[in-house]
Amino acid sequence: MAQLRLGSTYISDPYSSSALTSTGVPVIIPSSGTIATAGTVTLTTALPATFSGGAWMYFPATAFAGTGVAGVYWVVMSSTTAGTVYQNVSVPASPFEPYIPSQVLSAVVGSNSAYTQTTASDLVLVRTTVPGGLMGLSGEVHYNMMFSTNATANSKPVKVNFGGTAIHTSSLSSNVTTNIDKLIFNRGATGSQVAGPLAA
Repeated sequence: MAQLRLGSTYISDPYSSSALTSTGVPVIIPSSGTIATAGTVTLTTALPATFSGGAWMYFPATAFAGTGVAGVYWVVMSSTTAGTVYQNVSVPASPFEPYIPSQVLSAVVGSNSAYTQTTASDLVLVRTTVPGGLMGLSGEVHYNMMFSTNATANSKPVKVNFGGTAIHTSSLSSNVTTNIDKLIFNRGATGSQVAGPLAA
């Protein structure tokens, strides 16, 4: 969930506020695995839960046959390691706010070969737009997010960017669920912001 709250200063009360975006639909970076030609995915590392109601998952382009692109795809899981990947996709450069698709879905055509999940670069999972001027001179963005990781001991970095600049970074380990609740303010000008500690 991210909520935009507008006020003349941080401590002014009452706030004039509006919700910028809000969602509880999960977005996941799954492990490496294989997507078959029928669209069924088999993961090498189990997810922390079975997402039978569906979730968005990031896959690299090599997971798909033909013109498949890297991005987040709608996936309905039947277990913690198996599910079906559908053609609904959002590419990293586009604004994306997770939702539950309501239309009839078609499965992707997988490469039927093992793919390796991207780990060497940042993966954009959710992107939203703050309309120009909406925060005013001294408004704020309040963002609240929950992250969960699976039972592997390697480090899982988390980053939040605002206007291309990192305003939060953290690193999670195994079986961790954490909540991030932060604010970023305009400092009397639309082009000048301040936020809390980067890694707090």
